[in-house]
Amino acid sequence: MSSWIKALNPLDAPTTEPEARQKARASAVALVISAVHGAIGVALLAANMETMRAAMVEAAAAQSAGQPAESAEMVQSMVGGAADAMPWIAGAIVVIQLGLAFWQWAKPNIVIPIIFLLLTAYGLLGSLGTVQLGMDASVSASSPLWNLILGIIVMVLGAVFHISGIRGAAALGKYKIRD
Repeated sequence: MSSWIKALNPLDAPTTEPEARQKARASAVALVISAVHGAIGVALLAANMETMRAAMVEAAAAQSAGQPAESAEMVQSMVGGAADAMPWIAGAIVVIQLGLAFWQWAKPNIVIPIIFLLLTAYGLLGSLGTVQLGMDASVSASSPLWNLILGIIVMVLGAVFHISGIRGAAALGKYKIRD
């Protein structure tokens, strides 16, 4: 257990190849944690699908009020179709994260942690901006406040783990060059 705590510490430099491999795998742990949070989000989307779809169609109808009836119906239909696709797209993202987590665990590299550190930072800034703006836009039946807070916690942990993964993968690359 203490070796994993050391591996997850982004400030600690690995001194051996096994330590570097374990540190590089911290990014895979972050991806699994993020995928679990994503699965919770997919479940919330699926459970509140009708409410969310109705709200999106109503908003589209209000926005296209001055347009011809055919155009307004087309916009409402497109928005309804997009709302129906959201749980499937979110589920696909969860599956992709789990696949990349498996890949990072089996063959640690530096590319996956860098990409997901950037995505995590972008998501974290967006979430914190939403919180600062009063959370009106994101807190709804499909995304309750507790899920937003949990998402921020997951993203902070993910950033720390991805930084550890980058350090471990960089050190692992140095060990492989020596061979």
